[in-house]
Amino acid sequence: MLRLAGDPQVPERSGLLDRLVTVADYSEPIDSGNAAMALWFGSDGDQPEREQCRAVFAQHAHVVAMVPEELIDAGIAFSASLRCRRH
Repeated sequence: MLRLAGDPQVPERSGLLDRLVTVADYSEPIDSGNAAMALWFGSDGDQPEREQCRAVFAQHAHVVAMVPEELIDAGIAFSASLRCRRH
């Protein structure tokens, strides 16, 4: 998905980017001091896939860097709208 989202020849790459930004958002570490967030989303210890997702994004940072800034901004806006719906 990362490579497809970075490829300007892929017609649906903005939709892929929306999904990737959502995955990146959900893979953010949960502050262990925030009991409500840990209860709602589980601790990082309970959700090891978060660290695995972060590792994949870090490993493929060069691909993420190929995605145009305006698509990233649109994906972030999409993710923010989802975040508002879940709180």
